[in-house]
Amino acid sequence: MAEVLTALGGLSAAAQLVDSIGKITAFTGELCSDIKNGGQLVSEKISAIDNCVDAMKAITLEPALSASTDTHVTSCLQTAFSIRDTLQAISTSSSNGPPKAFKIGLQWNRKKKEIIRMCANLEEKKSTLLISVQSILPLIHEQLVDINRSSPEILSKVSAIHDKVVALGEGFQPNTKFGKREPHFSTICLERMSPFVGRKNLLERLRIRLNMSGRHNRVALFGLAGVGKTELAREYVIRLKEKAPRTSIIWIQANSTLQFEQDYLKIARYIKELGQAPGDSEKTTATIARIRSCLCTKEFGEWLIIVDNANDEAALFDSNSMLDLIPMCPFGSVLFTTRNKKMGLRLIDINGNSGDNVIEVKGLDPVEAKRLLLIRTGSNKLNDDDAKASELVAALEHLPLAISQAGGFIAMNSMPVAGYLRLYNSAEQSKIELLDDDNFGSQSWNSANSAYSAPVATTLAMSLDKMRESDQDASNLLSFMACLATRRIPKQLLSDAQHWSEIKLVKALATLSSYCLITETETTEGSFDVHGLVYIVVRNWLRSTNSFDFWAGKSFVSIASRFPVPGQSDSLQNSDAYLLHAETVLSYAQASTVEDTERAELAYRCSRYLLARGRYARAETFANRAVDWRIHSCGEHNVETLTMRSYLATLLRYQGQYQDSRDTDKDVLARGEKVFGSGHPFTICCMENLALTLSRLGQHQEAEKLHRRVLEQRAINFGSDDHRTLASMHNLVGSLIEQKRWIEARDLGSETIRRKRIVLGEDNLDTLLSLNNLAIVLYRTGELDEAERNHRIVLEGRLKSLGREHPLVFTSKNHIGVILHKKGQLAAAEEKYREALDGAREFLGMEHDQTITIAGNLLDVLSEQGRHDEAATWRQEMLADSKDVPSVGSSRHTSCIKLG
Repeated sequence: MAEVLTALGGLSAAAQLVDSIGKITAFTGELCSDIKNGGQLVSEKISAIDNCVDAMKAITLEPALSASTDTHVTSCLQTAFSIRDTLQAISTSSSNGPPKAFKIGLQWNRKKKEIIRMCANLEEKKSTLLISVQSILPLIHEQLVDINRSSPEILSKVSAIHDKVVALGEGFQPNTKFGKREPHFSTICLERMSPFVGRKNLLERLRIRLNMSGRHNRVALFGLAGVGKTELAREYVIRLKEKAPRTSIIWIQANSTLQFEQDYLKIARYIKELGQAPGDSEKTTATIARIRSCLCTKEFGEWLIIVDNANDEAALFDSNSMLDLIPMCPFGSVLFTTRNKKMGLRLIDINGNSGDNVIEVKGLDPVEAKRLLLIRTGSNKLNDDDAKASELVAALEHLPLAISQAGGFIAMNSMPVAGYLRLYNSAEQSKIELLDDDNFGSQSWNSANSAYSAPVATTLAMSLDKMRESDQDASNLLSFMACLATRRIPKQLLSDAQHWSEIKLVKALATLSSYCLITETETTEGSFDVHGLVYIVVRNWLRSTNSFDFWAGKSFVSIASRFPVPGQSDSLQNSDAYLLHAETVLSYAQASTVEDTERAELAYRCSRYLLARGRYARAETFANRAVDWRIHSCGEHNVETLTMRSYLATLLRYQGQYQDSRDTDKDVLARGEKVFGSGHPFTICCMENLALTLSRLGQHQEAEKLHRRVLEQRAINFGSDDHRTLASMHNLVGSLIEQKRWIEARDLGSETIRRKRIVLGEDNLDTLLSLNNLAIVLYRTGELDEAERNHRIVLEGRLKSLGREHPLVFTSKNHIGVILHKKGQLAAAEEKYREALDGAREFLGMEHDQTITIAGNLLDVLSEQGRHDEAATWRQEMLADSKDVPSVGSSRHTSCIKLG
């Protein structure tokens, strides 16, 4: 019973508090009218408000009140204090000088919006407090009935309090006239103009997060411009209206403060007392305050406000924040769309909302993207263009706006998807022209709220402009990244953009990630990808502002300084990360700050890396470019130019182009002898390369003579244990093997390995190369077990250093297969041949002599197992790739061993 008495006392005090709040807002409204009429009663009204605030303060000190109410009471009091203090400041500052009423009017005009907003806020809190008071009355009534049954005499002591609470509650019901509105209205058209595609999971997440179960919720959709945030929000409200038709939908565009206010005032059309939105600013401010109060009432019903394009931080979060117009009451929720994740987190940061209420909208999945393209092209099916459609939507990054735009262009110009794709891929400028085409015929559901109101290039450019305004460091970083390749940009490169500290770099990356302009590479830790369409638009902007050369030059310098020099420790691993970007920056002929010698050096490093990885054809491409740049900058007879040409001949030899390699070697050797003399280290190197090529052409005796000259000269120049001398010993062993002089090859090979292990180490690739040659000799002399053991050591070392996808690895597997074949272990031999052939076909091609040799070995082992039909089938498959495939039964395993 004591608890009931305490609760009743607290509720009585709360009701009085509500009464005081009502008087404050009423007196403030009267004060507004009095100021407009001359301000004769200003002091009296301010004094009355002061008395109400003092009364509120006294009420809040009652123990019963604090025991039965929540923090709403304190919040109400704080707001009331703010109103009183502001009004008193106006009155005090106007006590001297010109007529007081006139000065009060001036001060009022400056503070009017702030005061009205505070009053609206106080009204909202009053409504929440009153709902809390009235919700407890039924429970107390039940308890009073029980008290009456057990102790009738006590009832008389509490019934008066109960009746007073009920009376006060009834007195503070919301104004029914003001609260009435049109049923289930919507401020936008909610008809589908075209089918909505995909987004099933996102729609379900919105349904869960915006559940209207008596709780105010705020959810933000964020994502790149053009990704379909607005369309997703619209589809959600369409489905919401189908399931909850009495929920009102209020759509507000937040492109500007003015647009926000205009859309907010549209609510007045559906409130019977207010009618059309007012025209003058005085009435507008009052109407906004009353709309806000109306939204807080239960009679107004449930509502959902969509704040679209909430990207202007100043308008949304400054002292006159537009967000203050949206009350946090249990009858409605808010859905924001924004391009910035950080903004989304701020927008929902109320009422205990978590980061889960910020939902990223990404591109469509491939199936959904193709379906959208099909709809936009107006076709029933894509027919033969299905594969091209997949390629096109991938090129457009599965971005809905870009796909819709492309589909509209295809439909309007009656062209196939393949034709559009060809145009799009023809040049970067073509991409920009297509992305910026504004005649794509996209269907718009509402001209004021259309997600497709501008072409994708323009839409992305506007988003980028907004980002530049807020974070110039992030803009500079994105400019730098746009001059690299679009994928797998290592973080260590990015500090070169401005030579930033780690903290500044982290902040700039966070901004770009927040705007969804970049993402972390999924397959490579510590790397970033630039969104493909953003990449194109940024590069176009750089060219339009004449700043592309500047950033292209910075990107080149960064890559050139970081791309490893051949032979450095971990050079292969580091080069993996930089190759794609090196290829990109080497394409910038217009980067006037870069010299041809710098380009040639970087191209040479790229080629050496590709050579080490066994990608000979791509290595040759870079080498040819390096030669051209060297000739242009240094001339044909410069030692750097000749060195590059000699290296190019080596690449030709590795690819089996022996005639071309020999011709280049002879030309370079002749020029070297003429310029430097026959004993010069460069000339000796050219002589060695020519000898290696002659061996491949079967001119073994001539090759041996050159190898001996090279070995003799290098021993004189560098000493017998120098790595160059040891390389010459290795090459001479190879020449002896080619001539089948097994004993000589074994003795010299063993000595070479001994010295290399001392100088280079056992796991060095050059040491393994010599061990490979020794194993070849052992095979020829019939020492199969020892030969197999050495080949397995070589294979293990090469796998460790080079990985599985390298020609030397294929060679080692083939060697092991040959030995197993010789031992009669045909199944094991077949397995090794197949492993070697799979790699050789993919990386060297069927025209390469190494691939052809391995293929012949596989056919032989199949034939020896009696699997002639399978061998014939294999041969037909390989004939489709190469004409030079050995016939079944022409065993090559006894002569297939190649050096390397």
